[in-house]
Amino acid sequence: MTTAASAIPGTASRNPGGYLASFNLAGISQDPLDDELATRNRLLVAAVKLFADRGYESSSMRELAAEVGVKAPAIYNHFESKADVLATAVDYALSDFLTTVLGGLEEFEESQRLFELLRRHARYKTNDVALARAQDKLVDADFMRRVLPPATYDRHLAALAGYRAIVRDLTIAAAPQADHDASVNVPVLVSALIEMVDQVSSWFRPDGSLTGDEIADQCVVLARRMVVS
Repeated sequence: MTTAASAIPGTASRNPGGYLASFNLAGISQDPLDDELATRNRLLVAAVKLFADRGYESSSMRELAAEVGVKAPAIYNHFESKADVLATAVDYALSDFLTTVLGGLEEFEESQRLFELLRRHARYKTNDVALARAQDKLVDADFMRRVLPPATYDRHLAALAGYRAIVRDLTIAAAPQADHDASVNVPVLVSALIEMVDQVSSWFRPDGSLTGDEIADQCVVLARRMVVS
């Protein structure tokens, strides 16, 4: 059985480095340019949106197939079951986010990595608002605990915790004094930074007065004032 963290036969893989190396997610190690993954990834994007919109239990493989214009039996060329689709869709959502936000981050000056990460995180949330909102529902810890096998849930929860740990380390790197300031609770500061950029998709409007890039820039300005001042 293909699990969320196992390689996919017949598809190319890569060896992620830097901040991505510590994550045990199948999507991070797969080559995004591999043609063999094109239909599979279209199914996963559709699954993320479908499961978030209609609920996992209420969604059918036939509906998923219709979303991408294939027949239901074709799904089984890529996944063994609906449960396999779900587990892989959660892996895909996490992998896509982490690869976008953390990829190549180590190339920046250490003191600037936090702000580049936050900029990317905010931009990710505005690039495709519908998908970002759907992903939020799918990677919710309570939802994952309810519908995923324990080992899969633990692996995905570890990915979320790993991201938070990176943000914490980069916060300290950007403002070393925060770790020694009794008036600053670092976990609260980290939560505030993550929530600021993560919730952008809940209120951002593509036809609003600010673009996604402008909002990301504003988040960085606010983050610098929170961390450096």
